[in-house]
Amino acid sequence: RTLTWVSRNECSNEFHSSDNGCLVNAYGLNGFGREAIELFEKISRQQRDAVSYICVLNACSHSGLVNEARSIFDQILLKTEQIVTVMVRSFVNLDP
Repeated sequence: RTLTWVSRNECSNEFHSSDNGCLVNAYGLNGFGREAIELFEKISRQQRDAVSYICVLNACSHSGLVNEARSIFDQILLKTEQIVTVMVRSFVNLDP
């Protein structure tokens, strides 16, 4: 499998959830939290998995988007230990 750069405008629901999760994670790690959320929202609810939720919550954390993280967290039906841990770390790591 080769890696190909895909711009945000070229992303579509045709990507697998794991591909989108990687892109969401990349946006988040580079401080583009809002873009990460936009891409996450393009993933159908049926394709969202624990990895995609963890990636978007991390993106929110890196960008200080606490309210957005809380909103996304509230939408998660099955909250795994990893998802809860990421959410807790998001709040713990905030500067007062």
